[in-house]
Amino acid sequence: MVKCIENIYYLNREEVVEYLTAAYPILWCFTRWSGSSISVNIALSSGIKKRVRVSPYKIKGDKNIQISKQELDKEILLVS
Repeated sequence: MVKCIENIYYLNREEVVEYLTAAYPILWCFTRWSGSSISVNIALSSGIKKRVRVSPYKIKGDKNIQISKQELDKEILLVS
């Protein structure tokens, strides 16, 4: 479930994939751990494949790692 803390939305890895494929012209997307960050691999509809790395966040009371939607949007817009 998407969490909003101080007007910043946080998504888990599954929600990141759903969000990106709905919001951007992306054919496919997946996430995986890459060292101490989360690697988001995407294929744009233009045929370009890219990987961006974002920081994971641990939110109190949640066992899953979250990703900042704001940081994700910034990184994806740089790619597309």
